[in-house]
Amino acid sequence: MRQHKQVMLALTLLGITFLLTVPAASAVFAHHDDETLQQAPPPPPGGPMGPGGFSPRLLEQLGLTDDQKTRISALLDTQRTDTQTIHEELMQAREALREAAEASTYDDGEVVAQAVIVGQAMAELTIQQTRTEWAIYQLLTTEQRTKLAELRKQMGPPPR
Repeated sequence: MRQHKQVMLALTLLGITFLLTVPAASAVFAHHDDETLQQAPPPPPGGPMGPGGFSPRLLEQLGLTDDQKTRISALLDTQRTDTQTIHEELMQAREALREAAEASTYDDGEVVAQAVIVGQAMAELTIQQTRTEWAIYQLLTTEQRTKLAELRKQMGPPPR
């Protein structure tokens, strides 16, 4: 029983972290075209878009070439397509958890099953985001990578 409580606590904390980062990350992936990179609004409160994330404002400061902008846009489009099903599964599992919380009787097995789906979906989204961030980083020149490191140092560590 103690292990079950630890798993539930871990999944709850993972869920809270996800809820705090997904809206910010969605803003990045929804607004990545060339015009947005040039006229990006400041990132939402809460710092960078995930671990090592690339906000439009951050990308704007790197002096990307047109080719880099095009390739980054394609990477973000691919990520959005690749994660659409995962987002849908995540929303369904969260809805099932809400329904379980409002049910007249509590079904621990159902809650655990849905929590596992939420955790797996969040892990897959994190993997996809990190994979895309890695691919973007590979497109940067040495000078842009140096500038990125300087900008991230100025921004400080992400909030906890």
